[in-house]
Amino acid sequence: MKIAVISDSHDHIDNLRKAIKIIKNEGVDYTIHCGDFCAPFIIKELRTLEHEVFGVFGNVDGDKYRILQNKPDNVQLYPEFAELEIDNIKIAVVHYPELAKTLAYSEKYKVVFYGHTHIRKIEKIGSTLLVNPGEIMNLNSDPSFIIYNSEDNKIKTIII
Repeated sequence: MKIAVISDSHDHIDNLRKAIKIIKNEGVDYTIHCGDFCAPFIIKELRTLEHEVFGVFGNVDGDKYRILQNKPDNVQLYPEFAELEIDNIKIAVVHYPELAKTLAYSEKYKVVFYGHTHIRKIEKIGSTLLVNPGEIMNLNSDPSFIIYNSEDNKIKTIII
């Protein structure tokens, strides 16, 4: 299975639309958003994906009520932590790197995804991959996201 992982869109609708177009062209099966959607309008963009999307809230998602009210049917949102099982693989999703690192050290998950820093980073802690896909926003680096392949545990970085 291919899983696109995005984070820190911060209302940058143009870059999110570019990412969605690439996700569709790559034949992705699921998408994960690691938080900081920001305004409620940005969540609506995820409706164009024809697969399930999982997301967690970040520190800048202020109007959670309206984000939830605007969320498309294909999107599942979790407060600060999501524990997923996709393709028989345990996945943790959070926004904050400190929590992500703690989850990775537990080795309960094959992969832990997080955001917040806006800096793309891939590391291995024990048997767990710890991955920050970078940012959609384009604040600290080129906007990017990753595609995780659950079959071979490999990461493909996509620069938008």
